[in-house]
Amino acid sequence: MQMYPRELTPEEEEELIEKISTTIVRSGLGTVALLYLESYKPLSFVGGQMSLFFLSPILPLLGKWGQLGTDLMMLISKRENVDRIIERIRELMQEEEGKKEEKG
Repeated sequence: MQMYPRELTPEEEEELIEKISTTIVRSGLGTVALLYLESYKPLSFVGGQMSLFFLSPILPLLGKWGQLGTDLMMLISKRENVDRIIERIRELMQEEEGKKEEKG
C-alpha cells in the first residue's frame, strides 16, 4: 500500500485542525503546543516537506495511521494552517477556563 501526499480539501483541513486542537487541549498540553507551534511557524513549509521526505518510507507500514500522518504533514506545511491550529487551541483553552470558573 503506497501513500502519496495529496492536497487536502478545506473540509478535511478543518476536520483535522479540530481533531488535533481538541486532542492537545484535552491532554493538558495547550500551552506547550502553543509555544512549539509559534516557534515552528516560520519553518512550517520546510518542516512539513522534510517530515514527508524522511517518514515516507515508514508511513505505509502504519496503514490508516500512515495516511493520517501524511495528511498531517501536508496540513502543517501551510503556514496559514499552523495559524488556524494555534487560534483553535487558544479558543478551546479559553472555553475550558470559562467552564472552570463557572464550577469554582
